[in-house]
Amino acid sequence: MKTLNIRIWDIENDAWNFVLTVPSNITQVEIVNILKKEHIINFSSLFDKKEKDYIIVTFLSILEMVKDNTLKIEQKHNFDEIILSLESK
Repeated sequence: MKTLNIRIWDIENDAWNFVLTVPSNITQVEIVNILKKEHIINFSSLFDKKEKDYIIVTFLSILEMVKDNTLKIEQKHNFDEIILSLESK
């Protein structure tokens, strides 16, 4: 099983404090490779199985990629599908 390292922000110390390692079903590299081929994808299309822990971990990974200016995400309305695309550099 693959793992995903997630940095956790420590509000009290105003710094990145530690890394949480959690299981992941898709890596950031795989997401980028999918987007290079497809250009735009729905967040839900990244999952074979709709298991809550994998969805949460993947979403956190995507947020990390947005913070790093790798991905752009869009959602028109609450509860609509989340659309992913590569950030143009």
